[in-house]
Amino acid sequence: QLAESGELSGAIGTFVSQSWVAGLLQQDVAAVNLFQFSKIDSIPSLNVDNFQLGQQAAQHLQQQGARSFLFYGSDRVYYTQIRQAGYRASVPAEAYHELQPTQDLAQQLQALAQLPRPLGVLCSSDRLARKLIEQARALGLNCGQELLVLGIDNAAAESIFARIGISSFKLPAREIGYLACQHLHRILSGLPCPQLKMPQAELIPRESSLPSGAARLAQRAANWLQENLSQPGLEVAGLAHRLGSSRRSLELAFQVQFKTSP
Repeated sequence: QLAESGELSGAIGTFVSQSWVAGLLQQDVAAVNLFQFSKIDSIPSLNVDNFQLGQQAAQHLQQQGARSFLFYGSDRVYYTQIRQAGYRASVPAEAYHELQPTQDLAQQLQALAQLPRPLGVLCSSDRLARKLIEQARALGLNCGQELLVLGIDNAAAESIFARIGISSFKLPAREIGYLACQHLHRILSGLPCPQLKMPQAELIPRESSLPSGAARLAQRAANWLQENLSQPGLEVAGLAHRLGSSRRSLELAFQVQFKTSP
């Protein structure tokens, strides 16, 4: 109705169907789609490179020693389908398995008890990652050792409730929104519109997917530094003390994990 009124020039949103977009285009309303909730081909879409996100998840879990690879999440959302495809394409076919959120999770995990461990799991959200960690803990599985878990969304509250830091992908939502506004502005101004470059999601490793003690220590320090760079007087000895480590142990952990000093 707003489009039909003639008052609307452009729209940015997470459109759920092609028909919704068609209604806008029929009224000459320019539009930019966000996040690929549905497959939308008639207008520009902005999201992270979801196939690459799945590949990056597989690479991280392989680097941490995972021998079996699970995907846990619903594939009804288009971007989840793309992430799952990238993940599946990047691990050995015989080592790939799926967990269904609509079925009993405990029974599914018990049915996979004979798989080679560690089990690496990419979850379609941090909420599902927490659910998986809680269920695995109830079954006696050690998360961060026998089970290596990755989530998506970087939702801090889920780590708190899971009682372990959940490794997760931080999605650049603000950057995506800004790029969408820029692109819509160019369309409305009649300017040339270059091909959209998808920003990258940032993987933030935490305890749930890091089996090595040195890796955990170094990553905890790196995460803390990234969040507190504006603090004056940062120095290595104080950081080590904050993390309950010696300076030497922290320096060695950084060399192992990042090939550099703190």
